Amino acid sequence: MNTIDDAEYFITPIAKDFKKEGPCSRKDWGEQLERASEFKQMMWDDTPKNDSKKGDIFMVWHHRMGVTFHSVQDVLPPSKRLPSWSNNVGQGDRQVLYISSEFARLEWDEWINAGGHPRCMGTSSVKTAVPTIIDALKKKYRYY
Repeated sequence: MNTIDDAEYFITPIAKDFKKEGPCSRKDWGEQLERASEFKQMMWDDTPKNDSKKGDIFMVWHHRMGVTFHSVQDVLPPSKRLPSWSNNVGQGDRQVLYISSEFARLEWDEWINAGGHPRCMGTSSVKTAVPTIIDALKKKYRYY
């Protein structure tokens, strides 16, 4: 199992507002929080490259609020996508990530000070700011 030091990092944005039509990351994330509250598995689509692995770190970007951190617990084929995701046309070929509940978070200012990007567009891998993000997590959560 990876540690926060040797894991790959991925990020997905959650929309600030609900969309009236079409796919809505805010609605989809709300569904995952509800699943977690019912002790059901949280899950999300992989990146377009389908390159996530068990033990990687999945970050959820909340506009001007902060970023939550989740570990990838398993990676399943696209056939395991939730029926409620059927509106997410164009993402049907993405692997399904089983993710943990939140294990850490950085408030918006902590995120920005750690070199986190102020804008996030789509689920993607993160490379450039990872060392400073890890340092920020270690300072905030002394057990890493």
